[in-house]
Amino acid sequence: MRGQFKTDSMSEHSLSSPMRKCQQKYHSPSPSRADKGAVGDVGSKFHALSIQPVEIEGDSEPKQVDEGAEIKKTSEFSNPVYKKLSQINGEINRMHTKELQIKLTELHLHAVGGKDVLKKRLKSYYKRQKLAAANLRNGVKGTSFDYLVIIDFEATCVENSDPDTFVHEIIEFPGVLVDVKQKTIVGMFRKFCKPTINPVLSDFCKDLTGVNQSEVNNAEEFPVVLQQFEEWMHSFGLGLDHSFAIVTDG
Repeated sequence: MRGQFKTDSMSEHSLSSPMRKCQQKYHSPSPSRADKGAVGDVGSKFHALSIQPVEIEGDSEPKQVDEGAEIKKTSEFSNPVYKKLSQINGEINRMHTKELQIKLTELHLHAVGGKDVLKKRLKSYYKRQKLAAANLRNGVKGTSFDYLVIIDFEATCVENSDPDTFVHEIIEFPGVLVDVKQKTIVGMFRKFCKPTINPVLSDFCKDLTGVNQSEVNNAEEFPVVLQQFEEWMHSFGLGLDHSFAIVTDG
């Protein structure tokens, strides 16, 4: 039973069975007029009692709400930096492919890829910069790895393709292994993959990716290259003796 128990506004028959039990345990009969002067107000006497909690069958404990966490979350996202990021993202969404490429080049970022990839790359850059400047966390706190495996796939593509219907196939599978503590490159992997759905590369694809037809014609298909990549990772003890994270763009 939670809150104060009132007996003057309800009859005994209106109480549920558990509450009647509780009433019988704690209800103190009202003193007579003569007794009031001696013992004081019944409310004072009631509150003076040492009341132990009673477990009422069927009653469940209320869910605990971490109000501090809710306040912290709200206050964090009320930072003006998020409004600024929203404005920047809106400007990026309105940019044409050529404008995106120029901006990425100015920022010394990779300017190769489809329009959606370029927009995501530019947004990620500004997000990292703005959150860091505002001393806000971006990512998982306290996470650390022995190695980073950096992958930058190239895939089949055609100009003005429908993303809902065109199936992209990986045609270049490069990987760079970075020792996080030493901050140095300790290994490299690069293989081409033969596409099977669209085996002939479009001129747009060759210009965009830098991959030519002969390189994919003489390559293994993706499942074979993927197995070779996993063997390359295991040769460095990744996932066995050392922790690692995959870093990729798009």
